[in-house]
Amino acid sequence: MKELGDRLARLDGLPSATVGLILRHAFASAESAEATGLAEAMIRHEVELPLVIARLDHLDRSVMDRMSEPSLDLSEVLAEAMAGSEHARRNAIELIRRRAAPAEAALLLPAIGSPDHRDDGVGAAAATVLLELVDTPFGSGPRGAHAAQDRTALGEIVGAATLRGDGVHHHALLLAGLLLTERDEGALNDWVDRLDDLSRMALRGVVGRIELSTVRRRLLRWLGRSALRQQVARRWHQATASGPAAISDLLEDGHLLRTPSRAKALRLADRPARCLPDPAVANALPERLQAYLPDLLGSVGLTHRSRIERLAGCNALPSAVARLRGLLALRAFDRPDAAAAAIAYLRDRDRSVARTAFQVLHGWPVARSSPELLEALAREAPSDLATHASTARAALQPAYFFAAAPLLDPPALACAAWRLHARLGRAFIPPLREAIVAG
Repeated sequence: MKELGDRLARLDGLPSATVGLILRHAFASAESAEATGLAEAMIRHEVELPLVIARLDHLDRSVMDRMSEPSLDLSEVLAEAMAGSEHARRNAIELIRRRAAPAEAALLLPAIGSPDHRDDGVGAAAATVLLELVDTPFGSGPRGAHAAQDRTALGEIVGAATLRGDGVHHHALLLAGLLLTERDEGALNDWVDRLDDLSRMALRGVVGRIELSTVRRRLLRWLGRSALRQQVARRWHQATASGPAAISDLLEDGHLLRTPSRAKALRLADRPARCLPDPAVANALPERLQAYLPDLLGSVGLTHRSRIERLAGCNALPSAVARLRGLLALRAFDRPDAAAAAIAYLRDRDRSVARTAFQVLHGWPVARSSPELLEALAREAPSDLATHASTARAALQPAYFFAAAPLLDPPALACAAWRLHARLGRAFIPPLREAIVAG
């Protein structure tokens, strides 16, 4: 190899055409051990690069890494390779994928939907790479200023490719079109309107490809789009049943569940009970995602009783934020069983959650009017909070007042007596006199 390096060093300073001719003949007959060194020299001198692309998969990985550098302008070279042999086309498509440059996406068009490429897999590979280019956050970093132009250019390329694609090509291209227009409902509707009837039918299948993480991570966003929400709602239970990784993908943008249109759309979901993760799966989710589970519980079409039971179960989640949001979701129900379920939160291991639970229950009309719930509050709440519940229960009826009198300290007893007198007026005086006389 040292001898090869010495010979290649002699090429420096020669005319480009001469260097290209020498390297071309040497590369054509080189063995694998020498081919990598020759390829690196061809890249350095920027000559005969289509030949390098044609053998790229047989060269050392460093050659692919070198050609993937954004500083190299390979548009013409890649276009020539895409017009070459099947092997060269496959290598060129892989190189376009590695480079992830939106400006090179148009080079994939000739391979998509071409009759010459339907059987060799080149068309499917080109459509898949085009989808990856769309799904890549190419607008970040130093090229962030060109993000809008890149997306516009990609949109035109995907639109042209969709008219050419079929079969598996078509599904990848339709998904790429969805990704480009999903953030703007007007643009999405315009794109759907331009599709032919066959493509619109195929679009349903694209939304249903829940085995793809790319699709699962978008379902919540698509749930807010009128053209897609019905299909998404019907597929939701299938995505939830796909395992913990699928649920993590579904809840990646869980904050979108708080938009009324999406919450309303999820009421259309088939098999609502299966739209929710099992408790074991829910507990294993990252705590950031657990915080969205109460929103999901509040959106799917469960009965009030089932919803309250499951919100009560949120108390077992590891995330304190998820437990707190489960408690606040229970407060939305003006029902005794919801207040009874919230009592479990009084024993929360996080002091702030337990104190919030008491404040919620203490200000909850349905809880304050129920002696049983107030008794449970007094029994379950921490000692400094239980006194408030005992005082509130004592202020409901004279019988409760006299039963609690030996247990309450004088200030709390006076507070309960004042509340009873304010509510009952002079009717509270006779039983109070009798209790004093009886000692």
